[in-house]
Amino acid sequence: MTNSDYPWEPPLAGTEAEHLVGALDRLRTTFRWKADDLDAAGLQTRIGASSLTLGGLLKHLAVQEDYAFSTKLSGEPLGAPWDATDWDGDNDWEFTSAANDTPGQLYALWDGAVERSRARLDAALADGGLDQLVHVSWPDGRHASLRRLLCDLIEEYGRHTGHADLLREAVDGLVGEDPPAGWHASAGPITPEQLTVEPANEASWDDLEALVGLGGHCGTTTHSGHLPSPSVRLDHYVDNARRADPFAVLDEHALADFGRGPLFRRRTSRRSGAVALSPR
Repeated sequence: MTNSDYPWEPPLAGTEAEHLVGALDRLRTTFRWKADDLDAAGLQTRIGASSLTLGGLLKHLAVQEDYAFSTKLSGEPLGAPWDATDWDGDNDWEFTSAANDTPGQLYALWDGAVERSRARLDAALADGGLDQLVHVSWPDGRHASLRRLLCDLIEEYGRHTGHADLLREAVDGLVGEDPPAGWHASAGPITPEQLTVEPANEASWDDLEALVGLGGHCGTTTHSGHLPSPSVRLDHYVDNARRADPFAVLDEHALADFGRGPLFRRRTSRRSGAVALSPR
């Protein structure tokens, strides 16, 4: 095992700050893995009488990240995207409103909040370390330390990552303590410019064009090409298009409707994020 294979692994013998930040980042990574690469139905799955969903947890933890390292840390009010939100006194707003967000929006909320948190925490640690007092205080006027702020967020993730374990297993059976070696979160919605297709034959092109309404724009004489931007709207043929993986849905379901089974195999470049469909 190398650090490059498991970059989320905490240090074996580091400083206190390195261990706390490492513990938080490992929980963040495990949570993001459990919530990753799902469509709207998967993100809205519930278990029993609980109202918790993975989509609601993504939004809730995104708010907690920004709240911890802006308002609690320095007293700054919540900024974008939360400043344009009508909370209306509902403490469960982020959980309930997540059902109205697309998978892409929910993943982007969490990813963006964590990126901001890391930058703010790094700056705070460099400026005053764990012992410094932060803005948030108790009714008697005592202020919390940065150490307490960090420990509180670790506790928050510990609780909700356990919830995510159960929810994800209910969605598709995914289980495990850590992501596989080399895992990276889905990079974002696939754009037409990132998608290259290589159908096996003219019949494959006909099927693909029928699915996405390309109207012959891909150039069937070469059996390869890029989907032109004006010609494609992924959400037109996959209602719950997966963030960063819409063609996994196409592979498993849409092409099978043509009676010949899946025709393409999906490959993703970890370096560029490009997605290729090759003949099976």
